[in-house]
Amino acid sequence: MEKKTIGLLFIIVVLLLFSGCSNGKQAKIKTINHVDTGVLRKSAGTYVGDASKDREIIRHLAGGETLKTIDLTGQSMKIIYGHKEGGVFSEEEINEYWFNGKDRALKNFYFNGIYLTLLVPNAKGYSLQVNESRLSLSRDKMVSVLSRHFSDFPQGEKSWDKKAVSHFIHTNESKIKEMAVHYKQYF
Repeated sequence: MEKKTIGLLFIIVVLLLFSGCSNGKQAKIKTINHVDTGVLRKSAGTYVGDASKDREIIRHLAGGETLKTIDLTGQSMKIIYGHKEGGVFSEEEINEYWFNGKDRALKNFYFNGIYLTLLVPNAKGYSLQVNESRLSLSRDKMVSVLSRHFSDFPQGEKSWDKKAVSHFIHTNESKIKEMAVHYKQYF
């Protein structure tokens, strides 16, 4: 009888430990270094206006877990990040993420803008905003900058070729990160 009681207590303690460890917030907001470009590459050739696919791309980019709204009017992408009522993250957590004192908002905006240029080739421009921090980029400017720094940047019909875009992203992933982190040198 004593062995059964001790065994039962041991099982209860183990279950309590596991449940206690899983009650904390597990979700984290993605940084540039934690974006899975393999998932993004599958979205090459997405049309602006395909709201579900556009939203999915944004959610896989840096800070995507904080997507508040997206407006696709006029073939432009206006993306607003921030706190949503009932969301996973508090307003304080979101502000701490975006405004960490190291230009994270702008670095993320440029990083996301580069990937949106690659993945949504018919978008005319991108406006990214969190609180009062905003960046607007035209597709023409992004293509100009990217084609100047990458000889293999897919343009014209190649910008719709999933294999070409996927290969470009795979080959140039570290350079894209570098451009976003050191955006002042490139844009």
